[in-house]
Amino acid sequence: MSLEKAALYEKAEMHNEFVAEMRKFVQESESEPGDSQQKMLSNAYKSVVSKMRASWRAVSAIEEKLAQDEPKKALAGKYLAVIVDELTLKCQELLALLENDLIPKLSKPKAKVFFLKMKGDHLRYLVEIASGEEENLEELKSKSKAAYTEAAQLAAENLSATDPFRLGLALNFSVFYYEVENSQEKAYEMAKKAFDEAMPILDQLDDDEADDVTTIMQLLRDNLTFWSEEI
Repeated sequence: MSLEKAALYEKAEMHNEFVAEMRKFVQESESEPGDSQQKMLSNAYKSVVSKMRASWRAVSAIEEKLAQDEPKKALAGKYLAVIVDELTLKCQELLALLENDLIPKLSKPKAKVFFLKMKGDHLRYLVEIASGEEENLEELKSKSKAAYTEAAQLAAENLSATDPFRLGLALNFSVFYYEVENSQEKAYEMAKKAFDEAMPILDQLDDDEADDVTTIMQLLRDNLTFWSEEI
């Protein structure tokens, strides 16, 4: 019943209820989720976390512009702190779900790649919103990198170069190197390797994956164009 309710919440754009229902489903299920259930869980948290991250970026930019107006800057800072707290809690909630209730059940390499990438992503989001003073900042960076690295090894061993999970992982892992580790060369190398390995066999794609792969390849190309100017 949880999945049926979750699907209704998704269609109604009741994002918090959608998340709660998918979380309940994962915690109560004894088997690993199928492809559609993986996508639903991802969509549930994305619907909430993406909006919070967009709010964080917008208010951060406003706060920066108000450097000469202390009262307004302080007000923006208070609102930003609320966003950070809420986003931190939501990321920590998902990370606990992944580590305690989901990843230990997984047997299929593709599913492991998918959820390890999700783990790396949400640890990266915590790094993104950290002020730089948190004692566990380096630990967050290390855990994010470890999750991405494990996923990348599994993807290289088990998934085609054109698999959207493998390409999406390469896209986000390269962004980690660029934004978190400030390693432009490593980011460029990783993105270019993924792009170059996929390009010659794009004509072998299944129709149901073509749109996703085309989108990711374009994002990789965009990043490569931008990063090439910095290395």
